[in-house]
Amino acid sequence: MTAAVTSITHGTDHDRGPGAATGRPTVLFHLRLSNGTSAAVSVADVQVLAAYGSSQTPAIAASSATHGFTGSVRPGHSADAVYAFAVPAAGQGSVALTVTYTASQPTVLLRGSAR
Repeated sequence: MTAAVTSITHGTDHDRGPGAATGRPTVLFHLRLSNGTSAAVSVADVQVLAAYGSSQTPAIAASSATHGFTGSVRPGHSADAVYAFAVPAAGQGSVALTVTYTASQPTVLLRGSAR
């Protein structure tokens, strides 16, 4: 499996409730997982985390804008999803995403600018 950020868009968090980042700048990461193996791979338990800035502060997930991976990816196919996080403008120059799809495989680290 390979992971890639296919695009990045920006918005404002509209979540409500405890821990919500309502009104904060939100970065939406459009992700693609591609299956280069010979068997279907479940992506139902994918976990994506984000951190930003020079101190790599953990970003708050914006669940109302997140449309995560579901189901399985057949061999030779890909799946797309969107994961949204509240990332202040000052921290968007250095963002790290970690993507985990199974405990038996290494975590993928994607790092770069989210501007």
